[in-house]
Order: sequence, then C-alpha cells, then structure tokens
Amino acid sequence: MPDSLAFKILENISEKEFQKNSDLVVQNLLNNITTQLKLDPYQTNIKFIIIRKEISESKDVFNIGVNRYTQNKTLIIEIYEKYLKFLPFILLREIYNRFVPLKIIDYESVQLVINQIIIKNLSKHNALNEWDSLIKGHLEHYDAPSKGFDRLTPFDRLKSFFDLKVSEILNHIRFFFHYIRRNISLMSDKIEDAANDLHDLFFDEFKNHMLDCMTDKDMIETVRCLIYIFYKIKLNRNLGQYQNYFQKLKANGQLQTELSLRRFIKNLEWIKNESYIAPSYKVNWKTLDICVIYIFIRFNPILNKAKIYKIIKNLPFLTTSKFSRSNFSLDLLGIIFIPKVYLEDLINLVKRLENLGYIIKHDLLLLNYYNANFNLNYLRKSSQKQLLVELNHSKYEKKYEIEFKLDYGTKFYKPILNILD
Repeated sequence: MPDSLAFKILENISEKEFQKNSDLVVQNLLNNITTQLKLDPYQTNIKFIIIRKEISESKDVFNIGVNRYTQNKTLIIEIYEKYLKFLPFILLREIYNRFVPLKIIDYESVQLVINQIIIKNLSKHNALNEWDSLIKGHLEHYDAPSKGFDRLTPFDRLKSFFDLKVSEILNHIRFFFHYIRRNISLMSDKIEDAANDLHDLFFDEFKNHMLDCMTDKDMIETVRCLIYIFYKIKLNRNLGQYQNYFQKLKANGQLQTELSLRRFIKNLEWIKNESYIAPSYKVNWKTLDICVIYIFIRFNPILNKAKIYKIIKNLPFLTTSKFSRSNFSLDLLGIIFIPKVYLEDLINLVKRLENLGYIIKHDLLLLNYYNANFNLNYLRKSSQKQLLVELNHSKYEKKYEIEFKLDYGTKFYKPILNILD
C-alpha cells in the first residue's frame, strides 16, 4: 500500500526531482492510493510548494513541516525547507489525509493510526527513526506529564498489526479507511477517551472480519488439529513442520480427522500469513519462585484520573490490566507476576494505599492453577446466530471443546539460573 514500485520511487525522491515533477508525483501517488483503498479522495486538486523561510516550531505534531490554504478550489500545501529530509513522510501524510472525512481529519486518534501506516509504508527510509522520534517527542512534550501513563502504547502495537502479510480481501490499511468513513460518529479525538477508543473499535471489528473467514468447516478442523499437535509435541519451531506432524499422527491413528493433507497445508498457509493464530507457552511460575497474583482495586472516587494512572504506572509487576467503572469509582483488575521475596512488600503497599485513602476496597488472590477453555463450535456457521451454543444440536461436536490446564502446585522453588536463562 501503495505498490512497492511507487514506494521505492517515493523513498528515493530528491528535492530537485520533486520540484521538477511535483504535480506528476502527487497525481501518481493519489491515483495509486485511490486504487489500493478502493475509495475516492475528498479532494483531488492538490499542489505542493517548497518554501524557504524561517518558521516557528509548531505545537501541532500532525501539521509539522507544512502550511495549508485553499486558493481557487485548489489545496495548496507549503512544505518548509527545514523538513525536506522528511519529504516522503509529509507527502504520504497529506495524501492519506485526503481520504479522511473533514470532520475527523484533525483527530489525534486518527492521525496516530495514519502515522503508523506511513511508518509501515516507508519502513526502509533512512530517516524513519528520526521521523518516529520527532512525532513521539512532540506528543510526549505537549502532553501533560501528570497523566502518568504511556498513552501511545496501543498505537505502537499497530505496527505489528500492519506488518501482517494479508490477502487482497483482508487488507488492514483499506479496512481502516473504510471503517472511519462508516463510523464517523464513533470516532473520538483524544485517545484517553476509552469509551470510544479507536484502537479497540478498530481491532474489534477487524477481529470479527477475520472470524468470518474462519467459519469454514475445514478451517475449524485445521485449527483443532494444530492445537492437538501442539499439545502433543509441545514445540513450535515453525508452522511448516506441522504438516509433517499432521501426516505422521494421522497415519498412526493418534490424530482422528477426515481432513486431507492437501487441505491442511492450504489452510495452514492462510493461518500463517493472514491470521493472529499462533501457539503460545504458559509458564509454571512457582518453579521460578514467582507468585501469580490476581489483583482488584477500587479507587477513591475523589481521585482524578491523572493521580490514579500515576499510581498504576508505579504499581510493580502489573500486567494485563483492565479498568471498569462502579458508580463513581474506577476499578482496576489485573494480574501481577512478582518474585516471592517481594510479596510481603506488595501487600504492605496496598494496605498503605488503603490507609492513606487512595483506595476503598481491594483483593489480592494467589493463583495456584491456570485454566483456559475455548469452544470451536462457536465458529461454525450453524452457531453464528446463537448467543449460546446448543449442546444437543445435531451439528455440535464434543471434539471442538478445547481446554488447557496448568497446576502450579503448592511449593515454590528457587532455581539456579545461568546467564543464558
């Protein structure tokens, strides 16, 4: 997005070449992106001009390097000489913005996603790291320091999302631009507005889009076979080896399936290249002398969000956190992986926060086992319109009930680790 040739030209374009053929370069880029997005731009009359004059530093990070105005129904975009080393980044930003509804074009949440797309597009440009630092530096500088949490983390994760190799049907970047046009009323400007978080909305809808591609019976059976093989061999060097395991385990009767090897390989390619499906390992943390703690905290409603986020940022070893509201209070749910030697310190810290009035309720639960369940029957077409799958349905199959259990045991161990561990 756009095609690789267009990007190669854009990455290597010089100031001299651009000034000589600016109209042609812009039109080719606009046409290319129009084709790739399968959308018409809101504005096609665009002219770029390079100007040589001193400028004051802009506080608007997404307007860095340019001045825009309209003249005779043409959008004039002046690029300041100081920012010419970022010419390809600025060109892409301005062209992509022509496909964004005017009402939300200045939304921080939308521009952060577009910036991640630009970084993906120009991943080989020698000024990439400098551009990335420039954008993040301005955001960090002009955000209130008291917020106390990393507001860019969800958008940094978009990089790996856009890096996924996808088919013509499942095109992540096209999906984004179609999504924001269909859902203008759902967009929020600032990313702190969790209720309308573009990141979550975007991922949720794309997840549903991908699930639609997995309702095929053979695809579901392929996923079941992959899970069976992984649980059996407990290794994941590469998915390519799984076709050999499939053939071997099916031949000796351990894997009961009517799925053909040819179909398994075809579905495996789709899973590898176009989905998020991948094996994952679970650790028995007690063998490393680490406690797994489920934590629940209800904060005092008189605290503002900035103070709450500051407390959470400094809460040690917290992962997988989630917020919810209870009346006027903000609740925190999360998992803490903490070395046993610090467990007493954690308990004392939470008690101190309660004594100081920062929190009004808390629970700390030591987890002794891990259990995960997933029912692949929910992916089947016969189950799509049901909130709950009917166990007595003629098409329900017990083999698609997937369960994983890990007993941490009751004892802690102090392993002797070497430098490689």
